[in-house]
Amino acid sequence: MKKKVFVSGCYDLLHSGHVEFFQQASRYGDLYVGIGSDATYLEYKHRKPMFPQEERLFMVKNIKAVKDAYINEGSGVIDFLPTLDKVKPDVFVVNAEGGSDYHLAGTDL
Repeated sequence: MKKKVFVSGCYDLLHSGHVEFFQQASRYGDLYVGIGSDATYLEYKHRKPMFPQEERLFMVKNIKAVKDAYINEGSGVIDFLPTLDKVKPDVFVVNAEGGSDYHLAGTDL
């Protein structure tokens, strides 16, 4: 059975760098993507997204490397925690831009 791989981000103005990131992450197993909600995007970026969350979800779900995608239900920089509970990934991939000094207390991530 393939491992479950998880990535998370806003993916507004989806571009080839995102697709390349998805392709690389999917090398570890079936790729599941968490997408920041419109509310989280506004909180994090201090502006509305160019594309609403449902349109971003549609675009990401239709990328060949992606097994499935979800709108993250949490908030802030760790808005993906409820999605992690749903997906239960074996691998969590973060790109160079996605790093944070924020420590997830009580997790192995």
